[in-house]
Amino acid sequence: MKKIVGIIAGLALVAGMAFAAEPSVTPVAEFDGNASLEWIANLDNETTGMKNDASASFKLTFVSEGTKATTGDGLWGELEIKAGKWEIKYGEGEAVFASAVVQDKDGNTEAWDADKKAFVYKDKDGKEITEDKFDSSSAVIVYSKKNVLAVPGAPSVEKAIIHFIDGDMYAKMNIKAPSLEVGGGDILTATSSKKAFPKQSVTLTDKAGFTFTFGLPIVEFNLQFADNGQKKGDAKKFGFVLDANVKPITDLSIYAGVGYSTEEEKAAFAVKAAYKLPIGDMYLKPSVGFALKDKAKELGAGVLFGWGGDGIEAKFEKFSNSVTNVPDKCADGVSIFLKSTLENKAPMSFLFSFFDSKLIAGASDALKGFKIGAQLDVADLANFGKGKDAFDMAIAYSNTFDIWKIDANLGAKFLLDPSKFGMLYGFGVSTDGIIANTTLYAKYKGEHAKDIGGADLKGTVTLGAKIHF
Repeated sequence: MKKIVGIIAGLALVAGMAFAAEPSVTPVAEFDGNASLEWIANLDNETTGMKNDASASFKLTFVSEGTKATTGDGLWGELEIKAGKWEIKYGEGEAVFASAVVQDKDGNTEAWDADKKAFVYKDKDGKEITEDKFDSSSAVIVYSKKNVLAVPGAPSVEKAIIHFIDGDMYAKMNIKAPSLEVGGGDILTATSSKKAFPKQSVTLTDKAGFTFTFGLPIVEFNLQFADNGQKKGDAKKFGFVLDANVKPITDLSIYAGVGYSTEEEKAAFAVKAAYKLPIGDMYLKPSVGFALKDKAKELGAGVLFGWGGDGIEAKFEKFSNSVTNVPDKCADGVSIFLKSTLENKAPMSFLFSFFDSKLIAGASDALKGFKIGAQLDVADLANFGKGKDAFDMAIAYSNTFDIWKIDANLGAKFLLDPSKFGMLYGFGVSTDGIIANTTLYAKYKGEHAKDIGGADLKGTVTLGAKIHF
């Protein structure tokens, strides 16, 4: 383990010398922690008592997330690379590199076991051995995608484009390998953002090629072209996608694309359209798309009447046992979404959804922080009320009055066939305004949802004090 720390310290030093531009690579240390005392009454186990807890953490950032890109004008090459954040964080009693594996010359390994909170030694067959059988003098770090050492901060090429003409009329070539896909994209809904436009792709093994784009003020054309790499003449295969995106007026987009591959000798086709119609401070956004390849086809359509933002983290409370409820990534509004493969007697799925974090919350200061979401999810409209069809509803509330913060939540799920119902509920009050650096709080959470796969819980009452930075 000392060898790991030494190597990482060396990497940090080298990083500081090797990369002088963005992203920043100056190591940054951050300390955090807290300590709490709670009195908990478990109404299900009929137990009461106190609980002490303490947590300390240390975070070391070697590389901050960022991008570096070239600039130019006229005829120029655009390259943009992105580096993810390379960050190590560990707390009291935890190893710095819990997932790192060290191996000696005989194939024996040393790795941290989070459950045992100790280092575990194994032979090449995976059988545990004692530490004295591990030759630390010949040990090296084993790099793989499963080890945290090989993953954080991994850089990627985001753009590689040759610009021939810039301006209202433009021409450019993307020299990254093309996807050979047609269609795709997002259909915005109120509670399940985001549903997807149907898409298809053509198959080409070992594809390598480019995408050439030519654009005018109201239309953009894209040609994806690829071959199957370095092959002899009789083994050469090719694939292409040609599509166009027309924007005749503001917020209206009409797309059509077709693709073909000589490897499978099948064509793929897709069309879609979306429009955002402003209605005062609100808007109406209908979207429809269709994709086809051989006998596989799919239609997707939705309409959202919106009045605020999208991609909102609702953070509604979840049921136990992974029972789903109204998800995150919501949009203020009410929407309908339909999807079908259009086959004979094929099911048509249906989603009706509603979410609001603006209208009710803006009615008064007392309602600030109020969010509500609801959805009716139907697997097949022709068999409505059967199978896993369900109605979900959730409410979350968080607001501060003087020095007191109030939190409350309510969730419900109703299965249509057979009829089953479940609920969850919670309430909390806290303050940082009485004792400096200390939060005093009281909270309760319960659930009555065994019939829908959750649990029937009278819940817990918690009174606590947490000292923090």
